[in-house]
Amino acid sequence: MTRKTLVVLAVASLLVGSLVGTWPTATASPRIAVNINGSPLVTDVAPAIVNGRTLVPFRAIFEALGARVEWDEATRTVRGTRGQTTVRLTLGQQLAFVNGAPLPIDVAPQIVSGRTMVPGRFVAEALAARVDWVQATNTVAITTPIEPAVGGEIVFGLGGDPTTLNPILSTDSASNTVIGMIHNGLVRTNERLEFMGDLAEDWIASPDNLTLTFFLRRGVQWHDGRPFTAHDVKFTYDTIMHPDYTGVRRRDFRAVREITVPNDHTLVIRLNQVDAAFITKLTIGIIPRHIFSGTPVAQLREHPRSRSPIGTGPYLFKQWIPGQFVVLERNPNYFWAGNEPYIERIRYRIIHDTQAMLVALEAGQIDWMGSIPIDDIERVRTQHAARLQFRELRQHGYWYIGMKQDNPIFRELRVRQAMKYALDRPGMVTTLFRGYGTVINADQPPTSWAHNPNLYNYPHNRQKAIDLLVQAGWNRVGADGIRMNAQGRRLAFTLISASGDQTRTEMLAIIRNQWRAVGIDMTIELFEVSVYFGKLDAGEFEIYQWGWNLGLDPDNFIFFHSTSGFNEQGVLMGFNDVGYSNPQVDRLIEQARGTFDQETRRRLYWQISEILNRELPYIFLYNRNNIAAHHRRIQGIVWSHIGTLFPERWFIGR
Repeated sequence: MTRKTLVVLAVASLLVGSLVGTWPTATASPRIAVNINGSPLVTDVAPAIVNGRTLVPFRAIFEALGARVEWDEATRTVRGTRGQTTVRLTLGQQLAFVNGAPLPIDVAPQIVSGRTMVPGRFVAEALAARVDWVQATNTVAITTPIEPAVGGEIVFGLGGDPTTLNPILSTDSASNTVIGMIHNGLVRTNERLEFMGDLAEDWIASPDNLTLTFFLRRGVQWHDGRPFTAHDVKFTYDTIMHPDYTGVRRRDFRAVREITVPNDHTLVIRLNQVDAAFITKLTIGIIPRHIFSGTPVAQLREHPRSRSPIGTGPYLFKQWIPGQFVVLERNPNYFWAGNEPYIERIRYRIIHDTQAMLVALEAGQIDWMGSIPIDDIERVRTQHAARLQFRELRQHGYWYIGMKQDNPIFRELRVRQAMKYALDRPGMVTTLFRGYGTVINADQPPTSWAHNPNLYNYPHNRQKAIDLLVQAGWNRVGADGIRMNAQGRRLAFTLISASGDQTRTEMLAIIRNQWRAVGIDMTIELFEVSVYFGKLDAGEFEIYQWGWNLGLDPDNFIFFHSTSGFNEQGVLMGFNDVGYSNPQVDRLIEQARGTFDQETRRRLYWQISEILNRELPYIFLYNRNNIAAHHRRIQGIVWSHIGTLFPERWFIGR
């Protein structure tokens, strides 16, 4: 339902210091046994009990669980990697890192009988094993997951054609959905929505948070067999920062001073200033230098590989027939060894109309639909309970109406206020969504830690709307009931949006009627989604309706900072397509980026929300919860509270 999806993440992993504890006395205990899948863990030093925790030799436990293990003598750190998971522990420290995310541990790794010992349960569970204590035999029983079989196909319903399959140029959810299967970024999120490594195996930040050093995974290949290196990452980011870049993400890298590549597997990024949100931008997919390096940056969008991409991800691009389908196939050489995808083929059927997509779901022609129409939820749940599973997902975002701030009608604040007072937004949530939604009053939704609950809610008040319009000079009413100003201009405009969604069509009809009741004439024009996005990105609108899905970090630079609008050449530099400009908001956004203290950032984002709530560059409407449905044979799905993750773990059940 959204035009653009930004996967934005928390930056806690840059902030947490090491918790160094005292070293308790370890007592070797030969009475404790450790079994893995029924076989004894072979060690040359017996397990030790420290503060009720079982410590085991690090190399023995990691290798028995199928992990590659490394010891760094300089930092006295052990690192074990299996598949997509990297566990890092340091002697004497009660803070471990799993894919870069800090996790406290009860007992620090320590030396026992000349061997480095680590907490066995922590390591095993971090590598997705189950750990049980068998009291009768004093045994720690570790069971590793059973591998599902490879094979099968999933057919997703996709609401429109992608506009591009180049990750640094995409702005729409259809494109990003497909791109996410093909490309990897340096980082990604886990099911707890915590920050973790992707192409980066690990990373460190300097004490002043101005230098980030990324250690990249070894053995990664592009889908054409060429090796992936740090030079590909530098090329991607340099392209985004190039003056001729035509995408919207240049502002994400404005704090970058220098990117260097000490070797093929190390990348160093130096910043001009602290940017608390910067690390969250590194989820963007990396593009291959050997494919794009000979192409002028301004012409990347036209490059054939922007439509038939070469990535590093779990699925390889196979075919795209516009208006019909996109097909991806399993990557048997996926770089997370042991975590190659199970599902053989991913097919996206392009179905522009939501009711047509629902018909396809009920007929068994597709296996997955991301959002069941509200009016059909209970019926579909009842009739298809034996075949389909359902999941309610809270929208971490909002629906809104964007108005060009330099438009003669909308540049007047009292008009924007009147338009909002004229809308019965709680009634819309009840009528359109049967209560599966929440009225929104600014840009940070209730699911965000930066949400401000104290904002003015603009209650539905038709008379106040009329009074504001009169004060703004729209004080004459024509025979057709539409207001006019002193020059005889009618209060009329055209709103654009995308076709193919019945709920949106009904919502726009309600808005048109409620505005007409106060003397505003709105014409609605709906376009196929890719045509619609083109109009937005070119600024070819007076007013439009759409929505945002957001990530975890509340950084809103790309939406509301003045430099994220159209530049002098008419190129949209971010997502500020309405042209909002407020120097105070610019300063607050920059200040929020410049500190890692969450409470300070929260206060700053509250101030920004108060200003946006008052100035209304958007008419904030509501967000809604989606009910997703998928065939029960699709198993192993990893869910967060706002969506799915790790498609390489999914499989087709027997």
